[in-house]
Amino acid sequence: RFGHVLGRGLRRILNVERAFWSLFDRTGAPKVIVTPIKWGARAAVIGTGAFFVAWGLLYALGVVAILAVVLGIMNTSATGDALNRSLAEEELPYGMESNVFGQTKGWFDSDNEYR
Repeated sequence: RFGHVLGRGLRRILNVERAFWSLFDRTGAPKVIVTPIKWGARAAVIGTGAFFVAWGLLYALGVVAILAVVLGIMNTSATGDALNRSLAEEELPYGMESNVFGQTKGWFDSDNEYR
């Protein structure tokens, strides 16, 4: 079904192109001049389309690269260890305490009295 729709659209484009170039034939322009112009115009249209396709692929590649870097950073063992473990009380700086979630509090934020 998609190929059928694509073929119909392509046929319309080619019919418009054929009508445009036949206009030059009816005016009597020499084929030696019209043929290089025709192929130059075709190459320009194809080149422009290829440029925009490449630009879109480059954008998609950039998004994939950023996601890969973020996933790589999040999956390193150092980051995982830092996220998954909390410091023991004896490893904390003086005056700090931690709860079961690994969050630390200082003297002024503490729920307990000064130790």
